Amino acid sequence: MRILASLQVRLPPSRLFAPTCPTRLKSFKPLFTSPNSDLPLDGDDDPDMTDPVKLAFARAEAYKRQKLQAQSQKLEASLSGNGGSNAALENPSSSANQGSRASQVSAPKGKPPEAEIIVGDPTKFENIRRRGEEPEKDDGETEAYRPKVKTWGVFPRPMNISKTYGGGKVIRPGDILETKEDKEAKEQRSRELVTAYKSKMGLDVDPKLIAECQKSLKDGNELMDRGRLNQALPFFEKVMKDMVFESELHGRAALQWSICLDSLQRSSEAKVMYKKLQNHPNPDVNTKARHFTFSFEAMEFMKVKSSYLSRTTGYEMYFDSFVDNKEAYTSAKTETKEAGETQILPYVVFLVSPLFVILLIAVRKSFML
Repeated sequence: MRILASLQVRLPPSRLFAPTCPTRLKSFKPLFTSPNSDLPLDGDDDPDMTDPVKLAFARAEAYKRQKLQAQSQKLEASLSGNGGSNAALENPSSSANQGSRASQVSAPKGKPPEAEIIVGDPTKFENIRRRGEEPEKDDGETEAYRPKVKTWGVFPRPMNISKTYGGGKVIRPGDILETKEDKEAKEQRSRELVTAYKSKMGLDVDPKLIAECQKSLKDGNELMDRGRLNQALPFFEKVMKDMVFESELHGRAALQWSICLDSLQRSSEAKVMYKKLQNHPNPDVNTKARHFTFSFEAMEFMKVKSSYLSRTTGYEMYFDSFVDNKEAYTSAKTETKEAGETQILPYVVFLVSPLFVILLIAVRKSFML
């Protein structure tokens, strides 16, 4: 009895099981299962917070924030290389839930690194300045001047234009502009250039040969107008043989020759000549050649094999069978019209006859007077 009397029974405080929660949440640390957690505990908070609903919402919000912070710290650690693969294996749900956050964090900041790609033989690019290389400094001894500003004058030019092209001279009255030898050399060079141009364009041909070619071209055109295409071909070929391609006579003869071939169902040969005449110096010839070439392209686009239309369509025998040994029937309206005209004619004569009688009497009286 003495032992029982000495025991003192102490009841727990009445507020031990009462829910309490702070009204203000401060910064939270990562959530771990340890006694150092910042979750609100009993006896450390405001005693006025006793609503169980508010307590549940506060705890849920605190847990959610701490969980997100813990996941972000693990993700950053995995990206920086500190046990990234192990963290992903330990918590696979975090990588699935935070996919968008991982894509934002993994994106590199700043501009991507520059890369230079050289295609082909690098020995051919010796004079090309690469990125990062400083431009060559002009020491003043080089012959060409390379401007630094990229404008219309970006092309290299002589350092001293006056000295290179003979400028910078002071010419006074009475001074000789150029020596006699230089003047003769320039004139000789000009004559050679003019002769080469005339030879190329067919301007230095014998006048008799030009007259013959003109006559041949005229005869060929006349035969072509009459429809004698095979007979006109030799005349055009003669002109093409005697004159150079750049001459006007050759261009016109070649154009007519191509038209004859096209009309004779030799379109492949004519097409080749049309394409060649597109580069002819004469504007009339090359314009017509382009038109004919376009007609061939249009035929290919429209899936037309030939421009020749057959005169016999194959249906003549069917129409001829209706015409042979058949009488021509006229319309009833036509017969009625002809009959009406025949009946009206006597009335017209009867009405006009008095006028003739009066006219005859007047003529006789005039003679009697």
